Amino acid sequence: MRFSAEEKTEIVLLVSRSPEGVNKSLHSLGIHKRTFYNWYHAYCKDGIDGLAPKSRSKRQWNYIPDDQRELVVEMALEYPDRSSRELAVKMVDETGMYISESSVYRILKERGLIQPAYHSFMIAGDEFHTKTKFVNEMWQTDFTYFNIKGWGWYHLSTILDDYSRYIIHCELCKGMKAEDVMRTVDAAMIKAKIRSKAPPKILSDNGSCYISKDLNSFLTDKYGIDQIHGKPGHPQTQGKIERYHRSLKSVVNLHHYYSPDQLTEAIREYVDYYNKERYHESLNNLTPQDVYLGRGELILKERQRIKEQSLKNRKTAYHIMNCKTGAFGVNISVCEDCGCISIHNNSCRSRCCPMCQEFPKEKWIDAQKENVLDAPYYHVVFTVPEELNSIIYSNQKLLYDALYHAASATLNELSKDAKYLGADIGYICILHTWGSAMNYHPHIHTIVLGGGLDDENKWKETGGNFFLPYGVISKVFRGKYLDELKSLWNDSKLKFHGTAEKYQNSYRFKELLDKCYEKNWVTYCKETFNGAQSVINYLGKYTHRIAISNQRIKSMKDTTVTYAVKDYKNEGCWKEKTISGEEFIRRFLMHVPPKQFVRIRHYGLLSCRNKRKKITHCRNLLGCKKYISTLKNLNAIEMIKVLYHIDVCKCSSCGGNMVSPRKDKYSSSFCAHMRC
Repeated sequence: MRFSAEEKTEIVLLVSRSPEGVNKSLHSLGIHKRTFYNWYHAYCKDGIDGLAPKSRSKRQWNYIPDDQRELVVEMALEYPDRSSRELAVKMVDETGMYISESSVYRILKERGLIQPAYHSFMIAGDEFHTKTKFVNEMWQTDFTYFNIKGWGWYHLSTILDDYSRYIIHCELCKGMKAEDVMRTVDAAMIKAKIRSKAPPKILSDNGSCYISKDLNSFLTDKYGIDQIHGKPGHPQTQGKIERYHRSLKSVVNLHHYYSPDQLTEAIREYVDYYNKERYHESLNNLTPQDVYLGRGELILKERQRIKEQSLKNRKTAYHIMNCKTGAFGVNISVCEDCGCISIHNNSCRSRCCPMCQEFPKEKWIDAQKENVLDAPYYHVVFTVPEELNSIIYSNQKLLYDALYHAASATLNELSKDAKYLGADIGYICILHTWGSAMNYHPHIHTIVLGGGLDDENKWKETGGNFFLPYGVISKVFRGKYLDELKSLWNDSKLKFHGTAEKYQNSYRFKELLDKCYEKNWVTYCKETFNGAQSVINYLGKYTHRIAISNQRIKSMKDTTVTYAVKDYKNEGCWKEKTISGEEFIRRFLMHVPPKQFVRIRHYGLLSCRNKRKKITHCRNLLGCKKYISTLKNLNAIEMIKVLYHIDVCKCSSCGGNMVSPRKDKYSSSFCAHMRC
C-alpha cells in the first residue's frame, strides 16, 4: 500500500507521540519498523518534503547533460534521413563527443523524432561462402534500370568492391550488353589503379551479358581476371550490390528526370554520399571510402579514444558535482542519551575532487615521515616546450611516463658523476599538467635529497648549495626526453589528434624535433628546505594538489566563472580572470589523469625497493631521529580525532555516545526519545 506524504507525516507524528510505544503502535498499524524509521529520518531532515515520493530514476555518472541532448536534437533535425546509429557515429567524428547509439535513440524518441519505417525489410539469405580479406580482392557487378520520361529505359552498370562496399565505378548505359560491361571494367581498372599482375576476381549473376564468351575472353586476355557466377535463382550471393541498388533506387526514384544527364548527376551525388558519408553497420560504422583507403583502423582507434575520454570526464564531473550531497549515501548516527540525529553525507573519493584530497594528503604525509632525513632537500622542476603540448595531450600515458623516465635518468646520471656528487641519491617525482590559469602545461616537480650513498656506502653531500648546474640538467633532460619521443615515433606508438595531426608527416615531425633541440628547456630549483618537518609539509602541498582549489574561485554567474590567476610576467602578482562556464569545465577536465595512472613516484634511496634498508642506514650515518607514524592503521573516525581533535562518536549536544540506528540497542533509546 502506498501512502502520500501527508499520510506518512500523520503516521510519524502519531507513532512518535503514542503512549503505547513505537513497537505496539507500528504492530497495530501494520507498518514495518525499518520503514517507519526511514520515514522518521526523512521527516527530521527535510520535513514533509522529505516524505514526498521521489523518482526512481536517479541521475548516474553517465547521464547525458541537457546541452548535449540539445545538440543531438539539432543534428537530427539537420540530417533527418540519418538513423540514430549514424547520428551517434557522426557526433563522435564531427564534434569529438561520445554518446551511445541507444542514448541517441532514447533522446530522439522522447522528442518524437523517431519515425516508423516506411518500407518492410527483406530478410537476408545465405552469405557468399568465401569472404574477402582485403580491398580489390573481388568485385561485384550488376545492372539495374531506370525509366526517363521521353527517353525510355536506361540501365546502370556498377562495380562494387566486395571487401569495402566501395563503388569503384558506375556508368549509365542504353542497354545491357557485354560491351557495356567491358567499358565499365576498363574505367574501374583505371580508377582503382590495378596492376595486371594482381587483378581482382569479378562476381556477377548469370545474365546474358555476363556469360558472354566475348566478355570472358576480354577479362581473361586483357587483365587476367577470373570470373565467378552466382548460383542461379540465388541473388543473395551478390547481396552487397543488390542491397546497394535497392538503397540507390529508394532515393533516386523519388524524383522524375527528363534527361540522362539529370539522372547521371543524381546518381553521382548519391554515389558520393554512399562512399564518403554513409556509415555501414557491417563495416563497424565506417564509410566504404574509409575502408577502401585503409584508414578504418585509425578512425576506430580515434573513436575509442574519444569514447574513453568522454566517459572518464563525464564520470569525474559527476563525482565532483555530487560529492557530499547524499548521492553516494549517508551515515546516520543517533545519540543514545538525548536522541540527537547526526547525518553525514559521503564523499566521492575522486582524486580530482577539491574536497576529497585532505585525508589522502594527511595519510601520505604521515607515511613519509619515516623516510625523511635531517639533510638538505631541493625542489627541482622539469618543463617541456609548449610546442610539444599537443602531442603530449594526444598521448598522455606514454609521454607522461616519458617525463618521469627522462627526469629520473637525468638525476641518476648526473648525481653519480664524481664531478658533481658521485653518490646514489633519492627523490620523489610528482606530475602537474596545469598552469595557474588552468592552461595545459605538463611538468614534473621533483623533491631531491641533497646527498646520498657513495660506492663505499658512506654518506656524501656537497653542503648548502645545489650540487647540479641548471644548464647541464636542462641539456641532459632535453636529450633524453626527445630520444624517447623519437623512439616512440619509430615504433609507431604515437597518436596524433586535433592540432597534433600535422605531425603525422615525418618531415613536420622532424622540424618539430629540430625546433625543440634549438630551444633552451627551462629547469628551476628552489632553495633548500629548513628542517625535515618543512619538507613533509611541502610534499603534501604538491602531491595531492588539483588544477584549481575552491579558494581560488571568486564568483560564479549563469554563464561565467571568475577565478584568481598568478601573473608570472608581473612578478607573480595575483589577478582575476573571467571565462565562460563551458571553457572553465573544459580546462578543468583537461587535467584529469589517465585511468590508474600513478602521479607520485619514488626513486633511488626513496624507492620502495631501497628505502627499508638504505634509509635506515642513512639515518644511522647522519645520527638523526626516526619519525614515528601517527596515522598508520587508523580508521577514519580515529584519524579525525587525531588530526582535528574532534570525536564524531560523541554527541555535540550532550556528549553522549553516537550509535548507528541499525544496531539493536538503538531501538529502545530512540523510542524513549520519541515518547518524550
